[in-house]
Amino acid sequence: MRPHARIIVDLAVEILLSAKGEARLGRVDTVAVRLALRCLLAHCPERWPLASFWEAAGEETELNRTQGVSAAFNGILRQLRRSGAYPEYNPAEYADPDPARAATNRGRIADE
Repeated sequence: MRPHARIIVDLAVEILLSAKGEARLGRVDTVAVRLALRCLLAHCPERWPLASFWEAAGEETELNRTQGVSAAFNGILRQLRRSGAYPEYNPAEYADPDPARAATNRGRIADE
């Protein structure tokens, strides 16, 4: 995958993750979500999680919306990982190799 395509996939996933968090507050069937889903279409072998996310994003009831968006988001990540468009989560990649700096960063983040 070319670097610019990976950036587009990463940004689209971030938009959907943000929408997933906002789904409890109200409908999230926005233009940004629609564009993000469209950008991921070429990278998902199956279309159903993308369609499910969009349908759930427009649900009126909070429970249906939050559960539907969450389930569809997980399906989208699975599809992207299966196609190689999105990396598997590896906690070691996010760990700071310097324990002193990691402790300092945690303290600073907690203070903010």
